[in-house]
Amino acid sequence: MMLLRALLIMIFMMSMLDTVLADEASNTAAMARKLQDPLANMSALMTDNDILFKTGKGDDEVSYSYQLQPVHAWSFDEQGLNFIARGIVPILGVAPTAVVPPQVDTR
Repeated sequence: MMLLRALLIMIFMMSMLDTVLADEASNTAAMARKLQDPLANMSALMTDNDILFKTGKGDDEVSYSYQLQPVHAWSFDEQGLNFIARGIVPILGVAPTAVVPPQVDTR
């Protein structure tokens, strides 16, 4: 009897988990469609983090680059347009003996 009860509870929990995952999958698909549309009315804060090894004169020196990339859209329906603000905020950590940051082109 105890085993049957545990089995029924486990089946119920798995069906609930399946429902939650299906809802999350549809939300993820909708977000992916919005991210691919450059004119979508959305707000997001994306990040990019790079760790670069051996960037200085020593073998153990490490530099990093972190970027915040905020995106926010405002819809002006009366005028028939969207205003989309996109930005990049770089945060660099350069090894003390590095000549230039790795992202800078010296040409």
